[in-house]
Amino acid sequence: MLNRKRLFAASTAALVGLVWLAGASATLAAPPESRLNERAREAIGKNPHEMVNLIITYGQRPGAADRHRVARNGGSVRHEFGLINGHAITVPAHAAAAL
Repeated sequence: MLNRKRLFAASTAALVGLVWLAGASATLAAPPESRLNERAREAIGKNPHEMVNLIITYGQRPGAADRHRVARNGGSVRHEFGLINGHAITVPAHAAAAL
């Protein structure tokens, strides 16, 4: 049980590599999987059906369409931030690249 908790914690930490979309247009044009760091992609590959916590950031304040996209991918918005254009979500690991 302890190893499962550590694995979940490690994969969650790896996936909380912020997806900074406000920035260079090269980042915006990049394929979704390249916006995740290498550790995040590795964790997703090993545990594609685990629920993971992510912080998603946007170039502007997230709206209803963004929340709907999270829900459509099997996740939920846990918190919407006030200081940054983003929210904290819980989503199946295999859906992370789509977000």
